[in-house]
Amino acid sequence: MGFNVGCAKGVPMKLVWRWIIVGFALLALGAAAVALHRQFMAERVLRVAVAEADSEDARLIATLNDGLRTAGSRYRLRVLATGSEAESQRLVRLRRAELVSVRADRVDAAPGLASIAVISQEAAVLLAADGSRIGKWGDLNRRAVAALAGTDPKDPLLQALFRLTGVDESLVAPLATGLIRQEIGRKTIVGVVSVGPLTGQPLATMRRLAANGEGRGPFSVIEVEDAETLARRDRRFEEITVPAGLLRAQPVLPAEALSTLGVSRHLLARESANRYAIGRVVQALFDAKRVLLPHQPVLAQLGAPDLEADAHVRVHRGAKAVYNGEEQPIADMLIEWIYLVPLLCGLVGGGMLALFRWLRPRPADPAGALTGALLDLRREAAAATSQADLQRVRQRLEPLADEVSGLITRTPDGAGAQAALTALDLADRQIDQRSRVLDAITARTGRSH
Repeated sequence: MGFNVGCAKGVPMKLVWRWIIVGFALLALGAAAVALHRQFMAERVLRVAVAEADSEDARLIATLNDGLRTAGSRYRLRVLATGSEAESQRLVRLRRAELVSVRADRVDAAPGLASIAVISQEAAVLLAADGSRIGKWGDLNRRAVAALAGTDPKDPLLQALFRLTGVDESLVAPLATGLIRQEIGRKTIVGVVSVGPLTGQPLATMRRLAANGEGRGPFSVIEVEDAETLARRDRRFEEITVPAGLLRAQPVLPAEALSTLGVSRHLLARESANRYAIGRVVQALFDAKRVLLPHQPVLAQLGAPDLEADAHVRVHRGAKAVYNGEEQPIADMLIEWIYLVPLLCGLVGGGMLALFRWLRPRPADPAGALTGALLDLRREAAAATSQADLQRVRQRLEPLADEVSGLITRTPDGAGAQAALTALDLADRQIDQRSRVLDAITARTGRSH
């Protein structure tokens, strides 16, 4: 019976483990591809934490989301009401939201958040009643004023403005809009203060209050003197201009543009957020602004935060790159990568070839297999207990001898052929030696083996 040196008894375990490793590697590559698709190509919903669901910033976020959809951006904004700006910032740090809308004077001192854009500005406006003898903010010392609906009497901007203008004590009490004129007539209050955006619902409320069908308004708008100087003293705030005629067209109120103190509302993200991703978000926001601005003037306030190193609110490096024009366009990035394509193709091709060779079963070694078979026969011959066993070994040796002859004919100088010839000689000698031993035992004992 011949020995088929080309057959294999199953798949080697070493090869099985190699395929298992490759399988896990392919799974990892697939997961990485899915992650890259989700990160840079798939639609991405960004949760924006706000204090109140019906606030002006929540409505502004909803408007920006409409602009993103109209502009064909892959980003979407979803409002997440949290109850307070402190809680909103905490949720972003915990990664339960991606962005947070917060005023500059309410950004907490803990690190980890940075601004990507200013979405609106809120201004402090003082409407003084005619005849109240209020000519500047400092005249409110020990006087009572009403807080317009939506204005917190303890608002940080109001408190800072009183302190900066020398007001030691002033009573600010919330009062329904419909009761303000009545209380002014009773002289229990000298005016109205408001803190809010100069757009939307807050502006509409001030306009209703300032409207007067008799032609002469009961209020005058009081300017904040040296607002720029005050803003430098407290970097949380900034000078804001109240345009002429903002509150009433006829008669014009205010009669001319004047300055007041205000605060910016920022859109913050985690400082650890990917720089490239934040840059894409900022670009998408300004694309949405460009699309909707003709129909939504409220978006005019969307702009860059203070980029100075000593700014009160840190700016995200990805956003700063966009505002400074330092962000590398995708086209330039692709041009740079073009030079690496041949190198990458060579690396990938070489890696695939090496992987194929690593996974491919090694070709059978005829000489090695033949040598192993002959050595096995040698061991069987040494263990034979009868001439019949040796005869069976001789019968199996004959076809192997023919194969050795054929191997020597094909590769006469090959090391494998010489090893097989040596193994054949050892097996043949072992058979002869064992035969003599068995004959000697038979002669001594008289028992045939």
